[in-house]
Amino acid sequence: MRLAIVSLTLAAAAIPTAVKSAGEDARAFMEDVFNRSSWKDMQADLELVLKNKSGDKRVKRLKLWSKNNDKGETSMLMRFTAPADVRGTGFLLIEHKEGRDDRRLFLPALRRVKRLTGSGGRANFMSSDFSFYDIGKPKLGDWKFSFTGEETVDGVKCKAAEGMAASADVVSDTGYSKVVWYVDPARKIVLAADYYDKDGTLFKKMKVLEVKDVAGRPFATHMSMQDVTTGHSSEMVFANLVTDKGLGDSVFTERNLKRWRR
Repeated sequence: MRLAIVSLTLAAAAIPTAVKSAGEDARAFMEDVFNRSSWKDMQADLELVLKNKSGDKRVKRLKLWSKNNDKGETSMLMRFTAPADVRGTGFLLIEHKEGRDDRRLFLPALRRVKRLTGSGGRANFMSSDFSFYDIGKPKLGDWKFSFTGEETVDGVKCKAAEGMAASADVVSDTGYSKVVWYVDPARKIVLAADYYDKDGTLFKKMKVLEVKDVAGRPFATHMSMQDVTTGHSSEMVFANLVTDKGLGDSVFTERNLKRWRR
């Protein structure tokens, strides 16, 4: 009897270690997924297609510039070119591994820059179903990762990696209490994701509709995000991608964000 008790005690003591190891493996896996790009900078044309429940569409066009630094942090500038009511609107994202990312929105009609702080990250990006937080890479420190099984997405057997919000601040800032990413383990690319609101209810679903090879790495060039509560959806479509053109740091400044002429 005493041997049995000792055995059970040892088994119980081993459980936290196993759970921690699994979590560490999931985090390392997702870090590889989020930081897999091989280029230093990228330029592209982008279409943002908004669809309501009835299928009516509205298309917004923009240009995108992004650059990765030696720390694995990304800077990104997006500038709307059409339609007329949003032309010149700009969005600047500067990622920080430590601390909150810097998000700034330029509104040409007011000729001013608005800083998006705190819960501003969960706001809809230019009336789309993508949030400002969805633009760019998720921050690893925001989530406690674990593997929850497998899911087949368009014939590809994917790993389901669940991210639970690491704190109440993350829920407030992102609007998400949990995200489940479905990752093709061979290509290390997310093919779909489910987003849960602060109450743990599924409210958005993302799906990658097209993947192309860009500078030797798979890149999602067409993706959709649907609000399952309203039926509204949005698509992002990339075109004319060019990499490693030597973009300077001056591109990703507030001064350049405000530099727009009609």
